[in-house]
Amino acid sequence: MPFSNFWFAAVILLAGLTPVISTSHEDYNESLRVKPLPNGKQLISFDFKIRTAMWGTSSIPMEETQHYRLFPLPLAQLLQQHDISELHLTLNAGKWNQAQWGHQDVASTAGGAELWAWISMSDSDEDLTSKWQALTNGLSGLFCASLGSLDHRRATRPRAGFRPVGLLLDDRKHDLMHAMLPSEGVCTENLTPFVKMLPCKTRSGIASLLNPHRIFDTDWHGLSIQVYSPQQGTLELELTVHAVMDPVRLSLHGLKDWSFSSIFGGAISQTCLAASSAWVKVHSPIHDPFSVIPRPSIAVEGVSAYNLSIENVPLDIRVNYQNPYVEYGFSTQAPLPIHRVLHGGLGDGTLAVHIHNSHSAPLDVLWVESLPWFIVLYLHTLSLRVNGIEKGNLFQLISYETPNDNSQSSTLFEALIHLPAKSTVEIQLNIHKSSILYTEHPPDASRGWDLPPAIFFLPGGEKIYTTTLLAELPTPDFSMPYNVIIMTSTLLALFFGSVMNTVTRSFGWIPS
Repeated sequence: MPFSNFWFAAVILLAGLTPVISTSHEDYNESLRVKPLPNGKQLISFDFKIRTAMWGTSSIPMEETQHYRLFPLPLAQLLQQHDISELHLTLNAGKWNQAQWGHQDVASTAGGAELWAWISMSDSDEDLTSKWQALTNGLSGLFCASLGSLDHRRATRPRAGFRPVGLLLDDRKHDLMHAMLPSEGVCTENLTPFVKMLPCKTRSGIASLLNPHRIFDTDWHGLSIQVYSPQQGTLELELTVHAVMDPVRLSLHGLKDWSFSSIFGGAISQTCLAASSAWVKVHSPIHDPFSVIPRPSIAVEGVSAYNLSIENVPLDIRVNYQNPYVEYGFSTQAPLPIHRVLHGGLGDGTLAVHIHNSHSAPLDVLWVESLPWFIVLYLHTLSLRVNGIEKGNLFQLISYETPNDNSQSSTLFEALIHLPAKSTVEIQLNIHKSSILYTEHPPDASRGWDLPPAIFFLPGGEKIYTTTLLAELPTPDFSMPYNVIIMTSTLLALFFGSVMNTVTRSFGWIPS
């Protein structure tokens, strides 16, 4: 008996030492940022970063890549198996008000799902497509989303615009794949596997404020997963949650004062012991005096910062404004307001884009369109007007890739546009919507087909996403099979009943 107890204690000791050894190359940091927006709204940004050594490097041998304590093992296995060097996935819901909220530090404001990745060591286009399909199916299972629909029919390979956020291995050939699914929704079933990747889940730390009832009741919200290499031999996973909350709507008296209890339904009760650092940063509104309780650890350059490692818990930050009432108005913060509309009927139409450059200097922007295979662009009808005057020499580069005859890949259009200073640019392009098979229509086909938003890349690297469009397509009469079945069944029933009645009935004389 003592001998067996010895081996049992040894096994327990080794099991406890294994994660300790593997965490020497792992690090976890979390932060929360609250930034004011016009009309009393607040941009809430949860940021969780897990850093580890990259597999196959000198800092961590390949045989030790299956042992993590902080980095999610299923995600690491998926990326390693399919040679994914960099990954960016966003799931958003709601409409980002570009005019009032402007450009913020948000990975993507596109509605629905957006996925783009840098894939290495692809021998052919078939191998690249196979890795991409395996990646989308794996992510679909990890995050309970319909990412498996991001197949070759929606995926594109943009030539410009998208650049690696981190470092890519120089000795490998990398290919970029990008796809969007504007009809994808975001709900609790996506947030649940998201928080399971955090070391402390939602039991402690900043993640304890992730109340699904409050997060999904906002004007706009989104989840973001990014994996990249910030430096040689290091891999970083960044998980972010963004939400635009309206304290005025949540307040009983219509005030813009807010606290953690009022907008999240609770406070930070305890810190996450696995976090190397944990900060809460509250940005000061411009020209709107306010007071913050409790006193921050650091207050500099309009930011009140709280270090959770030294703050007393529970922590319930409260912000009180000198003028708690909201003076509603329209204030433009967008650096480049862009409007994109679709005109026309079921067959032919026109794609129109309006861009207003309010800067005092000209800008060169990259316009990227990713459209389904059944939409054909007529480049010879491309026209551009500046302040109502037609000009055709502002397109510096145009790239147009159409799907093959036997494939249903997306149409990719890229154009580099020179925008004059203090100008309004109007672009029009004729399109044609081809008929598709009845099996290719999405559910509720009479509603139409959701077109992905266009992406405009600014010189500084910022991305502006337009709103999604709804394209009406000619649809067949899906009720015709039902009507034929009902009519045929009715006629058969009447005929069968009459025949059976005649055959089985016996006739005889009735005595008077």
